[in-house]
Amino acid sequence: MGSLEEGARQAIEVCLGLRRGERVTIITDRATLEMGKALERVSGVSGGDVSLFVLEDFGKRPLRGVPREVEVSIRSGDISVLAIQKIGNELDTLRKPLRIMATTHGRYANMPGVTRKVFETGMSTDHRRVWEFSKRVYGILKDSRKIRVKSGNGTDLTLTFSPGIRWVNSSGDMRSPGHPGTNLPGAEVYTCPQNSNGVYVVDVEFGDYLTEKYGFVRRSPARLEISEGRVVSVECDDRALKDELVRYMKTDRNANGVSEFALGTNPFLRDYIGVFIQDEKVPGVHIALGNPYPEATGATYSSKVHLDCITSKPIVWVDGKRVMESGRFLI
Repeated sequence: MGSLEEGARQAIEVCLGLRRGERVTIITDRATLEMGKALERVSGVSGGDVSLFVLEDFGKRPLRGVPREVEVSIRSGDISVLAIQKIGNELDTLRKPLRIMATTHGRYANMPGVTRKVFETGMSTDHRRVWEFSKRVYGILKDSRKIRVKSGNGTDLTLTFSPGIRWVNSSGDMRSPGHPGTNLPGAEVYTCPQNSNGVYVVDVEFGDYLTEKYGFVRRSPARLEISEGRVVSVECDDRALKDELVRYMKTDRNANGVSEFALGTNPFLRDYIGVFIQDEKVPGVHIALGNPYPEATGATYSSKVHLDCITSKPIVWVDGKRVMESGRFLI
């Protein structure tokens, strides 16, 4: 296990490639202030000109927009990092506009839901080796047209892909100006599917604020029936979770659409820790419903929500070739 300071150093010095004299904006909150302060310290020691903002200083959460002072700092800076806890549905009101703004005006790292354990584990791994492995996976996926995912839990999903929609290597390497930004810890390769049909069983955890609300769902997995790219039915023994999923997928007209297919590509991660931003990087499969990150993938629609869903121990075939067995890469 690494340390809080090492995780912060990897984020600032390695992944974001801070150069002396660059202006750094750290956006954090009270629950995550320990991590925000670590990022601030490392940025300062590395020669950055740092501004730190605590979201609760601008009003009651969830916030309905990006605070003006934060916006000014982002627009005049070189690097921005968002390290906060997910409270309510700030995805559409805060996190999405902040991400678009920050990637337009500099280099950006997104860390919603991050914890000290994430800094000590996923953030403390050898990111350069993670980048190399992610590049290999990207090379396999970038021209694929058909992928099948199957698991002993009942998952059996077939997805097709359009050459007009980009695959994204979200490895965590954000050193280059104009980088579209990514979550940290990095390490996934994803795109927006053209179509998908079958059954997908979520038996690890959901993303967005459902991670914190329901945790692991191994005892009450959710079975999603998918037809022509949309979830058409949900089965789950946990009635509260089922009802919330149904409501969530009615947020807007695209909220129940399968908008993302991704493989986690950090070979150093073995176990799920209950923090989604890291768990989706464990070698395996996750899909998402709602927003397809059109600014990154080139998809032609959007949504106010984005719900990631992890299934366990998948077998994956890419254009007929098996590349993963029980969540273990065969490449």
